[in-house]
Amino acid sequence: MNKATVSTILGFNIPKTIIYDFMVFFYLSALIILSIANGFSLLTYLAFIIFAALFFMVKPQTGFSLIILLTMIFERFFTLQPLIIDQQQYKLYPLDIVIIFTAIGCLIQFFRNKKSQPAIKGKRFDWPEVLFFYFSFLMLTFFIKSFFDINASLDLSFSALKNYSLYGILYFIAFYLSNTKEKFKKNVHVFLLGGLAIIFFITYGLMTGQGLWTEFTPLSTAGVRYLAGTHAFYLVLASTIAVAFIAGKKFNNNYLPTIVLAIWSIGILGSLMRHLWLALIVGFIVILAAMTLKEKKRLLPYLNKISFTAASVFIILFLGANLFPNNALAAKIQPSVDYLKDRASSLTQLNQDSSANWRLDFWRSAADSWKKTPIVGIGLGHQILFESNGWQTLEEIRNIHNSLLAILIQTGVLGIIIFLTFIGSVISSTWKKLKDNDLRPYLAGLMACLFIFLFCSLFQPYLETNLTGIFLWIILGLMRAGTKLAEV
Repeated sequence: MNKATVSTILGFNIPKTIIYDFMVFFYLSALIILSIANGFSLLTYLAFIIFAALFFMVKPQTGFSLIILLTMIFERFFTLQPLIIDQQQYKLYPLDIVIIFTAIGCLIQFFRNKKSQPAIKGKRFDWPEVLFFYFSFLMLTFFIKSFFDINASLDLSFSALKNYSLYGILYFIAFYLSNTKEKFKKNVHVFLLGGLAIIFFITYGLMTGQGLWTEFTPLSTAGVRYLAGTHAFYLVLASTIAVAFIAGKKFNNNYLPTIVLAIWSIGILGSLMRHLWLALIVGFIVILAAMTLKEKKRLLPYLNKISFTAASVFIILFLGANLFPNNALAAKIQPSVDYLKDRASSLTQLNQDSSANWRLDFWRSAADSWKKTPIVGIGLGHQILFESNGWQTLEEIRNIHNSLLAILIQTGVLGIIIFLTFIGSVISSTWKKLKDNDLRPYLAGLMACLFIFLFCSLFQPYLETNLTGIFLWIILGLMRAGTKLAEV
């Protein structure tokens, strides 16, 4: 290795890029932890801005990796911490700061190294990108229109523009920073690294009896979450990619990945997020559809073993808790078993679920409002009056707990068609490139993650919340980059 790119630490040769990335991660994580522990501090926030500017304008690749990693670890404390000046809140989040300086770094890098950058064959902008620009233009038009709508909240309108369009810059950042197979693979690997970090939160939840930051997602049924729902969602993405790697023999051996997947499964189950349990099945189906017959034969026995082991452990715990109810260990296990059983059984008893009934009432009222202007929708920044359990309330569209329905209600048939056509064009172009044996596990894993996101967005405001919504744009951008690289 070149001495200019390697440092020797304790006798080990470590690439300087890894040292740099770790140093940046350490500094920014320390500032976020300081903010969590002591509350908002303008000094800490300014230090974060300075570090982000210094680090990411020079090395945007690190910025992109940390957008994924810091979100997966610190979730809302990285993505939703507003800037506060004189008790006035400004919705400029640490996530936004990192995105801004990473984008600036990409532009600097592009113009500085324009002649020496690896070229990707074909058009840089094709139909998916054209459709994205059409959708963004439509969103901008709706945002401008909200200035002249006395019933629209400009704050809510800008939030919709930000989540549906402005965060789409991550699509292009992911695309640009994955212009070689090595960079593309490294960017996908960050999901697995984030999943490993979340093992800390699983351990914390099991040891303390309640997951960290679970108070932000209260349950509609009895129970205690051992892992926050957002962390569980990130684990579903990481698990799906890991399973695709196992099918494609991307790990040196499957022993360690099996142990990690088992731990992740405990976290996903312990989150009590029902739609995520179903989303895993959706992801596995997509992976099986995308893989070759040989890879399916390799994967199916593995999935059967995992399923059999998980079912066996659950049955043993269930029988032990019921056969020996006075045992001290059983007394600790029994509540957890009951919580899982209640959440699972509630999937077949939705008419008794207050959360499900609330959503259905909201969806009906929203549909009634949309029917008045079905082509262009009701616009951005609106609230809907609806009645649930005898109570009338005004609720923001973004709380509808169905992202695709929210887009339809706000932008009409026109908006949802452009949006779904954009996503469909990315899926179509990716599917055609699955013949690439080297990249197939990566593309199949990302495509499964995309279907998982779309499935989950039917039950929660995934696209209306940046700590989940940014992953749609990142996944789509990586899929497009992988597709272009498969053409080389």
